[in-house]
Amino acid sequence: GVLPRTLQVKGDVEKLVGRYNLVVGTSENERPIWCKSGCPGLRIYSDADGKWVLGNAKSVSQEVLARSVHSHNGMLPHEVVQEWARGDIVACDETKVITITVIEA
Repeated sequence: GVLPRTLQVKGDVEKLVGRYNLVVGTSENERPIWCKSGCPGLRIYSDADGKWVLGNAKSVSQEVLARSVHSHNGMLPHEVVQEWARGDIVACDETKVITITVIEA
């Protein structure tokens, strides 16, 4: 499918809310990466387990703020079931209210 150029993240994790722009020519675990507008250290990327992650780039601290509950099986962030777990291990069972939609295809 066509990779959307811009994704909108909404939800109850204020740090994550905003627009994320596709980073052309880069990938993580063979999946595309989107960086937050105005805060490029925050990204949407795929982890090695095949789940979408909202968090900091590896070069920053690899802080995972939210992770999709289900594996994406090749689907894009806005196509997966919108269930996200908090990134920190202690509260990983706490589902956050996060939605991802396409602004610019």
